[in-house]
Amino acid sequence: FLLDQSRRRYAQGFSACDFHLRMSRAELGSYLCMSMETVSRTLSGMQRKGWLRVNKRHISLADVGALSRRFGALL
Repeated sequence: FLLDQSRRRYAQGFSACDFHLRMSRAELGSYLCMSMETVSRTLSGMQRKGWLRVNKRHISLADVGALSRRFGALL
């Protein structure tokens, strides 16, 4: 989902690495068919690995390469 958002933002001429999520974690979980807790744990895990930074709804993709290697094949 985050990689897709990144690609869409880049195609629109915006930053691919820094963006504001309009969805809450609960809404994101509902959209992805995941619980809010799973969304929170997943984001926290990616943050611990240094792949991204999260500040409320602001997302900064710190290592797009690592995210793409791990999750890009799922797209």
